[in-house]
Amino acid sequence: MRQELAWCVFRIIEQGGKVDVTHMRALVRRLGEVISDLGAGAPVSLTGLALRDWQQQIALAVQRRTAALPALGTVRDIRQQLSRCRRFLSVAYDTRPWWLREIWDPACDPRGPQRAHEPRGRQACNFDRTTIGWLRRGLQWHCRVGLETGALSWGTVQLRADAITAFDKFLAGRGVPGPWLAGEPAQLRALMLDFLGYVRSLRVQRPGPAQGQPLSQSRVATLLSSVEQFYAFMHDHRDTAAVAPAEAGWLQLGPQHAMFFRRGEKPRRNRHRGHGRDVIDGDAFTQIMAGAGLLGVPAAEGGLGDEQAMRILMLLARTGRRVSEICLLVRDPLLPLDQPASRPARPAASLPGSAISRPTSKVHRTPSWSTRRSWRSSVRSRSGPAGSLTA
Repeated sequence: MRQELAWCVFRIIEQGGKVDVTHMRALVRRLGEVISDLGAGAPVSLTGLALRDWQQQIALAVQRRTAALPALGTVRDIRQQLSRCRRFLSVAYDTRPWWLREIWDPACDPRGPQRAHEPRGRQACNFDRTTIGWLRRGLQWHCRVGLETGALSWGTVQLRADAITAFDKFLAGRGVPGPWLAGEPAQLRALMLDFLGYVRSLRVQRPGPAQGQPLSQSRVATLLSSVEQFYAFMHDHRDTAAVAPAEAGWLQLGPQHAMFFRRGEKPRRNRHRGHGRDVIDGDAFTQIMAGAGLLGVPAAEGGLGDEQAMRILMLLARTGRRVSEICLLVRDPLLPLDQPASRPARPAASLPGSAISRPTSKVHRTPSWSTRRSWRSSVRSRSGPAGSLTA
């Protein structure tokens, strides 16, 4: 266990992370107390007990020595350090392919495909929340294929995992026979309508102003569409899915699994326009412009190699115009200031003294207001009484 802790500290520093010496020292002290209390039955590795069991044993060890439970802040700090070390060790001890692991953590195992600039590239994706084995393995294989082919991004994989977690909770206790969910199309239709009602009844669990309120229409649509798209993919690749995740039940998918909901049954996503949330604050704007140069950097140097997109973004920031207006601009509309604009040469037919001359055309212009006023005054001066002209 001492070597495991030293290796975990090395891995954290190697990746550029920060090791809190105070919290790590407290973890080592508490682990030593647990090992001394358990004696010969103590685990020899941090992976010997589950995270919850370690927390319970640490609380009991503190209570034996101080006759009081540890403070909540101390429990939180030790849990964070212990969980961090266990993530590194679980990856190091697991010899399975990366996509079969229940937790995909790019910080511990970078083998998962990601884009060059992934907005959520450091966030872990947890598949262990899905308790049904065939559903979890099918989801992992689907996400693996999507990442390797570029059809899915890391953020989309996290959304799929959240949606399948909700679907897993819905299926718990319903006795579904397997991946085909129901024997008859009518039964499958009734099951998915029940799932639609289940998702609409969910409440926001995350602490915040919206906690306890119903899910937004956009969130409901995302959960339903993610489950539907997952089953559509498994229907199209059911022959391969029966071999790769080693689940023959995917072969029983039929046309009824390609689309669960009819048009108009899923809620539409809200499109907020003209609200305060559409305004980018100063901090976010600074971060956006700080990374604007990556758009123009060549792909070989780690950028995106799109100089035109970089210019468009800079013009958007400096002018505040619409994207469509910026894209309609001429690429080179101005002339250099140090070079006078050259007038186009007059055609030979219009030069004086030429053999052929163009006919002169009269240009009729609409008289200005001053011209019309002077004309009216001259008419009045030549006229006698009102309505008559002098001879």
